Amino acid sequence: MNEITYRPFRAETDFEAAARLHQMLNTLEGEMGAHRETSLAAGRLCLEDDVRLVGEEGGEILVAELGGAVIGYCSHHFERRGPYVPAHWQLCLYVKNLMIDEAHRGRGIGTVFLEMAEHFARKSGVKLVCLGVVAGNGRAEATYRKQGYRPISFEMAKELD
Repeated sequence: MNEITYRPFRAETDFEAAARLHQMLNTLEGEMGAHRETSLAAGRLCLEDDVRLVGEEGGEILVAELGGAVIGYCSHHFERRGPYVPAHWQLCLYVKNLMIDEAHRGRGIGTVFLEMAEHFARKSGVKLVCLGVVAGNGRAEATYRKQGYRPISFEMAKELD
């Protein structure tokens, strides 16, 4: 039986699989009412943005692999918060994207990715891990809450004519 392994993202071998996972996430979030571009080209651009942020801000990109196939993806980078939060929260590790292939959800892969992000934050001396979740993504929100995450803000938008 194949075991799920977790490792750093390798652009030369993982790029297309990770781009497809981004496309899958964009499609899922679009179905929940978020405005998302759902093409594979948009998935590639999202992945390129993750690579850029990790390169500029520090962080890491991880994949979950099963039988040689990438089935999960997590990117997180450091992000500065403003002076309106306590000093020990002004630098956080932001989990920008976390996605699991639909056929492999519910197996604890997302939880492992969160634990890996938290470990990375701790070894970096960061005291806060943040993430966002699209309104309506109850499954992801429940996972995050179960792992001890709680809402600290609520983002709203209004589309103008």
